[in-house]
Amino acid sequence: MGCWLLKVDWAVLLKGIGAITQSGAAIAQGLAAIVVAVASLLALGTWRAQLLGTRRQAVAEECLCNAYQIQDMLRSIRHPISWGHEMDAVPAQEGETEWERRARAPYGVVELRFAPFAEAYAAMATSRFRLKAVFGDEVHDSFVALLTLVTEVRNAALNVLSARRDAEIMGDLPHEAYAPQLETATKRLLDLEALVWGSGSQLDEVAKRVSGLVTLLERHLKDSAAVGTSSPPKRAKHL
Repeated sequence: MGCWLLKVDWAVLLKGIGAITQSGAAIAQGLAAIVVAVASLLALGTWRAQLLGTRRQAVAEECLCNAYQIQDMLRSIRHPISWGHEMDAVPAQEGETEWERRARAPYGVVELRFAPFAEAYAAMATSRFRLKAVFGDEVHDSFVALLTLVTEVRNAALNVLSARRDAEIMGDLPHEAYAPQLETATKRLLDLEALVWGSGSQLDEVAKRVSGLVTLLERHLKDSAAVGTSSPPKRAKHL
C-alpha cells in the first residue's frame, strides 16, 4: 500500500481535483443564472397578468358606469311630461311659424333634455372600441345597442309630428280603400310615441330593452369591474 502511494503523481492529481472544483463552480454559476432567469420570467408574467387584469377592470368599470348613465339619460329625456318652460325654450326652425313651433315644442323638448348629455354621450360612443378590444363582440354589441336606443328616441321625437299629420290626413279620407293606409299610419304614430315617452310601467318596451341590456352587461362585466375593489362599482345616479 505504501509503495502504491509513492507512485502517485500528486501534481496531476491535484490539477484534476482543481479542474473538477472549477467545473462545479461553473455549473453552480450556470444554475444560479438559470434560477435568476426563471424568476425574472415568472415576475414578468405576473406583472403582465396584473397589468392586463388592471386594464380589464378599468374598461369593465367604465362600461358599467356608462351603461347606468345611459339608463338614467333615457329616463330623463323620455319623461312623459313636457313642462311649459321647456316648450318655451324650444327654438323655432327656419321658416317655421309660431303656431308650428308650438305644435312641435312638446317633442322638441327631447333634444333640449339631451343637450347636457351630448358631450358625455360622444365619449361613450368612442369607448366602445376599447370595450370590443378587451371583451369581444357580444359585450360590445350590447353596449352599442344601448347607445343606439338614445338615437332611436331622438329620431322618433323628430318624426312623430309628421307621423301624426299623416294619420290625421288618412283619417279624414272617407273611402274605405284607405283603411290599410290609415292603420299603417296610426301604428307608426303609436310606435314613435312609445319610443319618445316613458310610461313608467311594465308595458314600457324601451325601458325593458334597456334593463335587459344593462343586466347582460352586468353579467359579463361585474366580476371584472370588482377585481381589486372591496365591493362592486356603485351605480351613478346622475351623469
